[in-house]
Amino acid sequence: MMWIRWQKIIYVLQLARLEFLFASVSNLWLIVMLAPVVEPESRLSLPMADLSRIGAMGVTAVIAAGLAAFGIALNDVLDVRHDRTFSPQRPIPAGRVAMRMGVVLALVCLLAALLGGVWLGRSSAVICLMAAVGAILYNTTWKHLPATGIIALGLMWALSMFIPHPHMGFVWPVAMNMTHVMACATIVHYLRGKRPRFETGEWIMLASGWLFWTGMLVALAMQRGGAADGKWTTAIIGPAIAFAMFAPIACWIVIRGWRPLRRRVAATRRFARLAILWVILYDAAWMLSLSMWREGVFFLVLFIAAAGSVKLLDLLDPFTRPQPTFRLRIPSARSLPPTS
Repeated sequence: MMWIRWQKIIYVLQLARLEFLFASVSNLWLIVMLAPVVEPESRLSLPMADLSRIGAMGVTAVIAAGLAAFGIALNDVLDVRHDRTFSPQRPIPAGRVAMRMGVVLALVCLLAALLGGVWLGRSSAVICLMAAVGAILYNTTWKHLPATGIIALGLMWALSMFIPHPHMGFVWPVAMNMTHVMACATIVHYLRGKRPRFETGEWIMLASGWLFWTGMLVALAMQRGGAADGKWTTAIIGPAIAFAMFAPIACWIVIRGWRPLRRRVAATRRFARLAILWVILYDAAWMLSLSMWREGVFFLVLFIAAAGSVKLLDLLDPFTRPQPTFRLRIPSARSLPPTS
């Protein structure tokens, strides 16, 4: 009985995809720790200022994990027919998690995230609601349009980072994470051979969308004074080093698994996981560049814990798969051949 309960917990964790949860929580924790250092007091959220750091991390963890789990569960519920053919190993099409459980999980996570946003004030609640609506539109419409879906995905990652402090001006971590997510989502789309494929118009739309929203973030930083803080310009050194480390590792994974086709699927999955988890290393790099050594080490430990948890679920997967059952069919008297 105890093992059955653990199986159900593992199934739910597989549905939630821990790499997305850890990366989403890490993004908001970065802002919780970074904003009081680089932002003037006038741009800090008052409800966040009233909380201790532990309390702020707890509330933002609920918001980040809730929004991420809502989007992922909604995606799996809406794509169950597609996944039964192309991704039968996922929890819902594999029968490990019932469709009703996926719907309940999505609604509970959404409610928890919205309540956490309300706790942090009106602006944070509005941003939470916008991110939730974006997740619904992405899973129902936008993801079927390659360039539009990738731009929307990057914007949702960027938007969620404003939840702790909606009026912050130091938006460079936001711009970097948005760029990273959009670039990696484009690579994953290409590697998986998703349809529709990128045409010239899609590439132009994707580049234009990235330029437009990056320009909007730069304009926001200039308007709020976040671009004029020259003493923080050296903070980009750490994230730049983290990116320089990511590029060759990602290329090695993709090239090594490109052929044959069955290895390409596994290589694409490893690349997608690495791309999401690498966001945590960007967060650590920002902390270390600002000489916030304790916080930087904390994010490094978080990265190790996230990667270890994802790997542990992979190792447990063969032991949690439902075993096939065989039933002996007893022929009826009508099906028996006549006797002489």
